[in-house]
Amino acid sequence: MKNVLQAVVLILIILAFSASSGDILLTTQIPSQPDLDTLWAYEFLYSEDLDAVGSCEDYHSTDDFQVGDATLKGFECWCVYSVGGPVYSFLLTIYENNNGHPGNTNWSAHVTNVTFTDTGYEDPHIPGAPIFHCEMLLDEQDYLYLPEYETYWSEIYQEELTYFNWTCDGYYDGNLHQDTGHGFEDTHLNSFFVVKGNWGSSVEETSWGEIKATYE
Repeated sequence: MKNVLQAVVLILIILAFSASSGDILLTTQIPSQPDLDTLWAYEFLYSEDLDAVGSCEDYHSTDDFQVGDATLKGFECWCVYSVGGPVYSFLLTIYENNNGHPGNTNWSAHVTNVTFTDTGYEDPHIPGAPIFHCEMLLDEQDYLYLPEYETYWSEIYQEELTYFNWTCDGYYDGNLHQDTGHGFEDTHLNSFFVVKGNWGSSVEETSWGEIKATYE
């Protein structure tokens, strides 16, 4: 009985330590979101040819995806910090497509509902720098309904002073564009990211204007 009690106490201590150890978990499992659909995905696959592009401070990076008749509610990406660690806030922007390049801004939102998970891999070019899976969930007021199936551009950007780098494959067959201060230019990289949400519109057909009119 004494050995059993000791074992139970040890388990409780381990659980208490785990609960207080922070938001970053060392795991290769990606947190599931059963209530969200995967609307578009180019998911992380580790190789020695991985690359990364900065998307913070003066650097802006955006990549294209295709979706329609869907409500965007979140994004996932894979990232590495060349210095420091994760910062839990992002500015997300959707650009319209302009002949195969990012065009006018369609939508943007600040996101602070962010979860980082250590994938267990390190960036092959930055010794000791872990690759994180990053999940970003939008607040309800920021949901974006895209009615028509077409190409859009997603920018995942960190406004604060960080060293955030968006992980990409290194085969140079993609369409990621980066602006370093002279407009967006094609890097030919392919970034890893996922667009999350639900198919169809989540917005009521009755507009706020119609609701307001009933009280006048």
